[in-house]
Amino acid sequence: MAKIIKPLTVTQINNTKPKATKSYLSDGNGLRLLIYPNGSKSWLFNYYKPYLKTRIEITLGKYPEVSLQQARVKVAEYREYLAQNLDPREIENEKFISERNARLNTFAVVARKWLEYREKIGKEKKNYTEKTKLDTTRRVESAIEVIGEIPFKQLTLQHGLDALEKTRQAGALFELRKRYFVLKKIGEYAEKFKYWDSNVWRFLGDDLPEPDRDRHYAAIHYKELPELLKDLRKTNMHYSVLLSILLNKYISSSVSLK
Repeated sequence: MAKIIKPLTVTQINNTKPKATKSYLSDGNGLRLLIYPNGSKSWLFNYYKPYLKTRIEITLGKYPEVSLQQARVKVAEYREYLAQNLDPREIENEKFISERNARLNTFAVVARKWLEYREKIGKEKKNYTEKTKLDTTRRVESAIEVIGEIPFKQLTLQHGLDALEKTRQAGALFELRKRYFVLKKIGEYAEKFKYWDSNVWRFLGDDLPEPDRDRHYAAIHYKELPELLKDLRKTNMHYSVLLSILLNKYISSSVSLK
């Protein structure tokens, strides 16, 4: 007949005195309290490792930092793993690694990894010029200044909007669209390579202002052209640019200047 183990009580735990050697109090379901000769106490969970059927014991924490009720909740969770032939120790190790990586993989880290990825793909497709690299890097570093070292898994849509707010306030619509595009691509990369569970930045750009289609390019009156040409001759622009303006070769109708 199996031995019946009476569940522990807080009073029993607190009143138990340490012995000259290690001693144990059992609560059932594999949970027991280890009492050291110096009086300190630690929770242990003892179980059979799935498939191998060898005995394993893992520490759940010290008492009273981990209460009796908390220890029981943790044991119930571990027993659910065991019912699925999963080893609680391996699950905890995986959680630890995942949480550590989440802390290490900040926005700054992932964004710079994306820059390297973008350059690699761009060179393979031969569509990544040095200017594109400089512009993209500048936009990424600008976002890093705002978002910085926040773990990527903790990012929200608001973080992306905050990184773009300065450009939005400046009214630089073209640059704003470029920066939206860069952040959306970083979000796609993060989700693809498991740095992010859900890419909420896919919604970035939904609130972009419409371009002003009634706005015309800057122009001057034809009577001001002579003064413009005089000013052009005083500039230090490249001769090829200056000549293309002065010769006006590709304009279908020229204005005669007096």
